[in-house]
Amino acid sequence: MSDRATISARAAKGFRPGDPNVLPLNAPANTPRSFGSDSIIGYEIGLKAETPDRSFAIDIAAFHIDWRHIQLFAQANGYGINDNGGKATSDGVEFLVTMRPVPGFTASVNGAYTDAKLTEDTSPLVGGFDGDRRPATPEWSIATNLDYD
Repeated sequence: MSDRATISARAAKGFRPGDPNVLPLNAPANTPRSFGSDSIIGYEIGLKAETPDRSFAIDIAAFHIDWRHIQLFAQANGYGINDNGGKATSDGVEFLVTMRPVPGFTASVNGAYTDAKLTEDTSPLVGGFDGDRRPATPEWSIATNLDYD
C-alpha cells in the first residue's frame, strides 16, 4: 500500500509426523504403541502499518485453520499417550500494537483471540466430541512489554 503499510495473504499446508508412544515394556498389549501424522491447511490475511516517525505501529492478522487427524493427549491403561482425533478448526485474530512515545522507550501490547473446536468426535481414549473446545488452546491471550534503552 505504501512504504509504511502492507497487506498480506497466505495459504500454507503442513504436517507433523506420527511417532511411537513412549511406554514401559510391561504396558498392556492393547495400549496404543504409536500415533499417526496430522496435517493442517491454514489461511491468513494481515495488515502491518506504522507512522512515518515510527512512534506507532500495528500488526493485525485474521486466520482460519483446518486440521485433519489432530494429535491429542489421551489416557490408556493408566498411561499418558498421544492419539489421533478427527478434524478440528481454529479461527481467530492476532495483533501487536507498538508505541514509541520518546526515544529509547517502547511499549507494546500483543494478543490473540482463538476459537478452536473439534469438528468430529475423537476416539474414546481422547474423549472429545464434535463442537468441544480444542484442548490446551486459550480463547484469549494478552501480553504487555515495556523496554527502555
